[in-house]
Amino acid sequence: MAIALDAGEADSEAGGDGGLRLPQRNGHDDPLAEVFTICVHHMRSSLQSRIGSITLQTALGKQIRALRLRTGLSQEKFAARAGLDRTYYAGIERGERNPSVKQLAKIAAALDVGIATLFTEESAGE
Repeated sequence: MAIALDAGEADSEAGGDGGLRLPQRNGHDDPLAEVFTICVHHMRSSLQSRIGSITLQTALGKQIRALRLRTGLSQEKFAARAGLDRTYYAGIERGERNPSVKQLAKIAAALDVGIATLFTEESAGE
């Protein structure tokens, strides 16, 4: 699965979709990848003015942290609820890890929100 998040040369190769190349399953676009693409495009637009020099991973981590804090759970307790290793989860919040769509789905389920909420700035209540 190759997903490029930079809009450089991958943009022209991918048909102008912002550099995202969707994986295919049996010659058809993977539906989960399509959801991911929509979420990334939404995150780019909603956080564009805010992220400046920070990466998408850092912006995502900050959003996830804000949502977790609303639950009142520690990183350790939340990671256990989500079925993730505590140190790995902490790296996601710090923007040091690049979680897979499956891991994001686990986090969203543990937060009792849709996966798109992880990419929506307003949901953090900041």
